[in-house]
Amino acid sequence: MHLDITCTLRRTRIITNPKADADPVASYKELNSVDTGPISRSKRRSAPEASWNPGLYPVEILGETVDGYVRVHFTGWSKKYDQVMKEDELEEIQVNKDPLKDLGILLKENLTVGTKIDSFVRLRVPLIQDDFQRLAECAVIVKSTRTKTTYTISSRHMLKGVFGNNWDFRILNKEGDNCYIKTSTLKFYLRKRRALREYEIQTTDSGQYQLKSCEKEKGTQLVISFVKCAGNHRMLPHLANDALL
Repeated sequence: MHLDITCTLRRTRIITNPKADADPVASYKELNSVDTGPISRSKRRSAPEASWNPGLYPVEILGETVDGYVRVHFTGWSKKYDQVMKEDELEEIQVNKDPLKDLGILLKENLTVGTKIDSFVRLRVPLIQDDFQRLAECAVIVKSTRTKTTYTISSRHMLKGVFGNNWDFRILNKEGDNCYIKTSTLKFYLRKRRALREYEIQTTDSGQYQLKSCEKEKGTQLVISFVKCAGNHRMLPHLANDALL
């Protein structure tokens, strides 16, 4: 018969006297009687003061107060720097951001490889009809139904004008390992997102509360899917020149 026995070894420990020229002591009781000298404590570093340079800082409005004041949070800063400011001190700036450029970056971010990473990718991105039309004009219709029209591409070069060069592959390291989109598998379409349904509280003339159903539109959404493949340095000439991958 085999027995698993776990043993705990008890080792003798000595307590070192904090004074370098003193002998070790045998117990905590003896240590209490030893003059250890002054004890130095490390000082916690205080947080540096914020350095505010002249210019514009992006902020998020957390809520309104009275008399035209709002509470703001400075984007990227700790909440301890939140301030209450006059609303007229804030300047609203329209940022001309191209959602298709962001989509191109998102495609690149999903070009990764690994043993546990699925080769099939499906992305859902909020996109308005006008921006989708720019994308659709560079593609061809592969299927059309009552609810959606699906597009594809017959050449990698068809989407260069939207996403730029090298939009469909990513070189992962200096050895030339890469990940790319298999051209024939790329498909996309625009769908209307299902409205958010909820109930609002309303007060009747008699002071009673009642619930009324309402819907909030969530806009349209681009659905784009493709199969990604892994390659090595031998694939580089094809990535640079071929119309199809």
